[in-house]
Order: sequence, then C-alpha cells, then structure tokens
Amino acid sequence: MQSDHEYIRVPDSDRLRGATSSLWLGYSPNSSRKYKVLRIYTYPMFDHGIGAHIHDVGSSSWRDVASEPSDHVNWDNNYAFSLNGIKAYWVCRDFIVTFDFESEIFGEIDAPPALGRLLRFMSIGVVKDSLCLIGNDSNVVDIWMMKEGSGEWKKKYSCYDPVENPCPLCRPTKLRPLQELSTGEILMVSYDRRLVCYNTKKNRFRSIKLHMMKTNFSVVTFVPSFVSLKDLISLNESK
Repeated sequence: MQSDHEYIRVPDSDRLRGATSSLWLGYSPNSSRKYKVLRIYTYPMFDHGIGAHIHDVGSSSWRDVASEPSDHVNWDNNYAFSLNGIKAYWVCRDFIVTFDFESEIFGEIDAPPALGRLLRFMSIGVVKDSLCLIGNDSNVVDIWMMKEGSGEWKKKYSCYDPVENPCPLCRPTKLRPLQELSTGEILMVSYDRRLVCYNTKKNRFRSIKLHMMKTNFSVVTFVPSFVSLKDLISLNESK
C-alpha cells in the first residue's frame, strides 16, 4: 500500500513457500473499522488445494478465512474489484464469487441467465453504485447492471465491438468496465490494453489515445484519501 511516498510492508508467511498468491485490499466498516488484505493462494506444482488468509493492516500476522474459496475461479486474472471497499467480486462461468471483508466469508450470486452464450467473455466492474457485467460474443457487447443487494440483473445496453480487427480469431474484444465519467460515458479497458469510452446515449464507442506510454501497463480506479498510513496503523492498533 502506498500513499504520498508512504508504504506498508505486508508480512510474509512461511506456509506459502512455492505457492502462487493474489492480494486484494478491502475495508470492514462496522465491527472493526479496519482495512484488510485478502490473500488467495494456490500451489500450481503440487496438489495442496486452495486457501485464503486475511490480514489486518498494521498487524504482523495472517489468519485463515473460515470459508474456502472456489476452486473454479482463475484468481490470477483481473476480474476482482471492491465495491465501496467492502466486497470483492470475481466472474466464474454462470455465477459470481463474492467476498465480504466485514464477515470474512465467500459467497456466490447468479449471473444473468441470458449470458449463457457469453460466459467465455465476461468481466465485472462498478458503475455508479451498481455492479456492471459485460459479456462479449462475436461482435456484440452486452452490458448488464445490478444495484448492490437487489439480486436483480437488468440488461441496459447492447452495442457493437468497439475495436476493429480484421482477424476473426482475435474477436471479440474483451472489455472491463472501470467507472462512469462526468460526461456520462462509461470508461472501459480492453485486455489488449486499449482505453475506450462508451456513450450510453448515442450507443457508440470512442477510443482514447495514450501517448508516451509503455506497452505493459494496467488501469485501476481509486478513491483519494488524506489519511496517513502511519495514522492508519495507530488507529488499528488502538482498537
């Protein structure tokens, strides 16, 4: 974690030598009011299964998560994000895996049934206060929305693939939603690292040109904070 040249070193774990792990940051707003780091680990060379640890930022240890993560998820892909920092979501075939940083429990919610033909090309993000699920098939992009906690998906938009590619094997373009801009457009990033904006009123895309950028980069959204990491550690230690 880093803010204004500050950083916190996450403690190591001897138990995870030889394991592949992925980390996500979340927040527990009610009981503990702590920032937490979720670590999901697998052993690619050995049949040791999959597991998850949780770390309270500022502490020196990890603890096991009571519920087990799904073994049907490719945790290394960029399918996860936090909604208001409290929950994280991953796309997996015909359902979505969730993790609640408050209860520290994994769960599942159904994907829209109509997305069955699109499951190979799905991604998830957040737009305004809703989950945003994107499915690509051939040259069509479908965009579904669900208010958090409502349990009901609604198909909001359907449009053509924004990236022109003469090679049919390279289609469709896999898109991940990032956020809604002040213009009302939805900012997205493709998995071949192109930025596009979708105009919901005109039902069309426009490309965003990036200058002087390295080929290997990633795009993330964030909420600015003036809280010092040192103050954050002191706050957690006092609870």
